Amino acid sequence: MLRPILFASVLAAPCLLVSGLLLPQDPIAVGLLVAIGIATGVYSAPIEQYARHRPLLAAVGTASAAVLITAWLLWPNLGAWWGLVDDHEIPQLTSPGGTISAARVLSILRSHPEVGKPSFTIGRCRPAYHVLRMTELWLWGPRPWLWYAARMAMFALAIVLFWRCLQGWLGTVAAGAMVSLLLSNRCWPDIWCRLGPAEPYSVAGTAVFVAGMLRIWRIGSSSAPGCSAGPSWVWGLTTLGGLVAVGSKENFLILLPVLWAMAIWLAGRHCLGLAGLAASAIVTGYGLWIAYIVVMSVGRSGVDVYSQSVGLVGRLRLIIDGLEAMFSRKEYLCLAGTVGGMIFGLGRASTGEERARLVRSVLKWTAVVLGLGLVFLSQFFFYNGTIPRGTRYDFPAVLLPSLVGAAVLVQVRLFVTCLSKNRWASRLVWAAGVATMLVLALGRGVDHTRVAAAKNAERTTAFELHLGRISRVAAADPTRPIVFVAHHPYDHELVGALMLFLRLETVKNPLFLLVKTTRDIVESRPLFRSLDRSLRQKSERGDGEFRPWRELPPDVVPFTIGFSGEPVELPGKSLGCVWSS
Repeated sequence: MLRPILFASVLAAPCLLVSGLLLPQDPIAVGLLVAIGIATGVYSAPIEQYARHRPLLAAVGTASAAVLITAWLLWPNLGAWWGLVDDHEIPQLTSPGGTISAARVLSILRSHPEVGKPSFTIGRCRPAYHVLRMTELWLWGPRPWLWYAARMAMFALAIVLFWRCLQGWLGTVAAGAMVSLLLSNRCWPDIWCRLGPAEPYSVAGTAVFVAGMLRIWRIGSSSAPGCSAGPSWVWGLTTLGGLVAVGSKENFLILLPVLWAMAIWLAGRHCLGLAGLAASAIVTGYGLWIAYIVVMSVGRSGVDVYSQSVGLVGRLRLIIDGLEAMFSRKEYLCLAGTVGGMIFGLGRASTGEERARLVRSVLKWTAVVLGLGLVFLSQFFFYNGTIPRGTRYDFPAVLLPSLVGAAVLVQVRLFVTCLSKNRWASRLVWAAGVATMLVLALGRGVDHTRVAAAKNAERTTAFELHLGRISRVAAADPTRPIVFVAHHPYDHELVGALMLFLRLETVKNPLFLLVKTTRDIVESRPLFRSLDRSLRQKSERGDGEFRPWRELPPDVVPFTIGFSGEPVELPGKSLGCVWSS
């Protein structure tokens, strides 16, 4: 009776953490998590045996917990409306009846500069992102709740797959605690509480890819040389995950070396097979095509998509900064101490078999951690040293320190197991590690994603009401100009988005743009200089929707709308503000 209770506790711990019922400052909550961690850690062996003998129950239990976690965290999003940034494309592309034909979707994709007609001037190439986004547009139309429901499904899928992968590495007990710790990272709200970002596709694609790679590795490890490493459907899903992840965001090109290492290892064992060869060729060719377009684009412009210089000196400086950022983290210091202790322990091992086991472990986990470190460096390099910053750009780099910490725990447990004849010593080490992960997750807070989802629903609903009010007021005086007042370079995207929303609301008033950015902000970043220059050109020269500023009649009192600040520079009737935050 004890084992099913402990197994249920393993699944319940992440659910309790995301519920918000346990508070970090509550000693009872801390004590409860410590008790769960110690109990499940000490009795991890019988729990693993229970789960191994009931694989269907373990799979269903994990999936159910993942669905409950997702529903609790993201349910408020189902009441959200369109956001101002990125979401304006959805109602813009659908017909007045709220539909878009498949022919129209294909036509848009054929002419898109990141899909059908690749461009060497925009610095981006995300074909999977645009294909999936247009497919969603065809499926869901202008119904926000369906878009958010699809993201809930992607999040649940990612949690289930990552959880199952961690179970294969850490076991059932520690995997549940690690899932709790990973969910406490601050990148998730920015990924799942907006409809525009590409990261939801990348997260789901990465989860499918990693799960497929681990399945192939296990089959290849247990198969005799010359046998096929995995059925075709596993390779097919792995290929699909790689295509989605790499094609949704360029920084996921880092998955290619993982695929190459696996293919080389399997080829050495004569286990790659036709399916593995085809999958490797498809994902590699696709990834290299994306890399070629991005490299050519960046080489021509001299700056990346974030307007940062790609000069050699600056890139070398980024690598050095990335190494400093990585090795300054306590997880890597703990790992170095652990490896040093295990090397010292080689002389204390009583048998040659124990020494060989320790050596294999040191080499294996050092390689794993070096791989995780290279992934972190690649993300630090891609984002110009601006991670972590609590946004979607932190994925996957922000997850890696926790995984390194798990590697430390595995090493310490093996070290104690080999050198101590007391079986309770390794159990207590494992229990302490599980309890520590749960308490750390509690301290960081796991329910912030639900808080962000509730704020997203509140913010987008308020924007819908605000847009309706602007439309009604403007419709009552359709010849009166509307002046957008921009205060920050980031208002560039907001200005264009609100203009489209107003036109979709059939607002016919003439539009003007006044730029009131300050020099200190504009000069602080190359990206800001580029955005500010574009705003000022639009203000002075006009474009298809905004009229040149000189055409604003001096004797007319316009409507005004502020961006990132109050439109106090102009007399007139204020229609409110649109804040970039």
